[in-house]
Amino acid sequence: MSRLLKIGLFVAITGTVSIVYIMQTVEAIDADETKLIHAYMDDASGLLPESLVRLSGVNIGKVTKIVLEDGKAKVTMEVNAEVPIYQDARVVKKMDSILGNSIVSIVPGNMNTGIIPPNGVVRYVESSTAMNKAFESTQKVAEELEQLLAEFRTFMNNSGYSEMNDILVSAKSTVAVTGDLVQQNLLILRSAMTDIAAVAERLNAQSEAESDNISTILDHTARLTERLDTMLAENDRNLEQAVAEMRKSAETLTAVLESTRSIARKIDDGEGNLGKLVNDEELYHRIVGITENVEGFVDSTVGMNVELGLQGDYMVQASGMETRAELRLIPGEKPKEYWVGVTVPPGSDDYSDADVNISAELVRRYGPLAIRGGIIESSGGIGFDLRPLRQVELSTQMYRLGRDAGPVMDASGTFYPFFDPTSENPLRWLYMTAGVRDFVIQDDFDYHFGVGLRFFDNDLKGIIQYVPSP
Repeated sequence: MSRLLKIGLFVAITGTVSIVYIMQTVEAIDADETKLIHAYMDDASGLLPESLVRLSGVNIGKVTKIVLEDGKAKVTMEVNAEVPIYQDARVVKKMDSILGNSIVSIVPGNMNTGIIPPNGVVRYVESSTAMNKAFESTQKVAEELEQLLAEFRTFMNNSGYSEMNDILVSAKSTVAVTGDLVQQNLLILRSAMTDIAAVAERLNAQSEAESDNISTILDHTARLTERLDTMLAENDRNLEQAVAEMRKSAETLTAVLESTRSIARKIDDGEGNLGKLVNDEELYHRIVGITENVEGFVDSTVGMNVELGLQGDYMVQASGMETRAELRLIPGEKPKEYWVGVTVPPGSDDYSDADVNISAELVRRYGPLAIRGGIIESSGGIGFDLRPLRQVELSTQMYRLGRDAGPVMDASGTFYPFFDPTSENPLRWLYMTAGVRDFVIQDDFDYHFGVGLRFFDNDLKGIIQYVPSP
């Protein structure tokens, strides 16, 4: 075998192997790991094993098998396992060429639904291609056109020709009548144009007569202009007199200013009562002190905030309602408060003095803690209030310290569900209470729960305006 023949055989074998390798690997999946997923299609025409699977135009796999299962085409696809395909993904069969070859396009779906596992099924499938839809639309149009032709043919076979003839005769008659109307309108238009020409001639004759009137008007206008010039000249003289009077007023004002400067110099030098008041430092401080005392008195008297509370509690052991009305005076910038209240215990029907308990307490606040003392339920006592949260208040109090069985000790909690002093909500001062009464002495022990309302300054002002005056 010659050397040239050996070289030729080597090139032929190498080229053949290369071509086969390229054809086998050109559509291979470029992935380290793959997985199988399935889709059921009503129409898998155009798809073949080795058909491409794409996502956003990028090859991510291929069709490995197409079988018929339960009347539908089960398409098995091998895809790149690293590409996420979610549970609500959508498979669409699309045409890849005009020869009818198709590919599978995948819309990945929403990541919140979870990834389809290996051998999972894509539930949402569109197997009709654009070409199929076009053929279906064309077929529908052809059917409608055929139906229309059949109806037209039936119409013409029955009485269509005679009806068409009648229509043509009516149209011919209509055209003749329309021609007559147009001819009559042209005659009327001609007569109108003649009348318009006659009117124009009359207007021209009148315009010559009106020109004399216009000349008269112009003469009157010239005379009026002369009179206006005369009036303006007289006004100029009056204006000169006004300027002279203004100069005199300016001289008078200068004299007044000079007198004011003289008075100011005397005040600066301490002359007169006003000068002593301005320049005497001791007298000035005394006046300032008096002013500050007056301001403090006014602020302490007028600057208090007012709260009015109404509360009703059901006493379980006593089987009756206890009602309470309370007035709180709160200075604007001081941590102290003044509370005055009236309590009517259960079973008090006539509200006599013996049935009503009076409270008058002085309250001092230290952040969320409030300490109060004074008269509680018509006897001496002390109490503590703690507000750990904006809407929760815990209270305890001890009173009737001289009782033989021991003092009365109460504990209660208050909850403000809508608490917000800056809100316009009418329920912002609604609150609920629950607690125990005299929990140390078991014989007098009782527990209660109830609701109440508390009104602030602005709330009281809004309510008072609707109260009728006597």
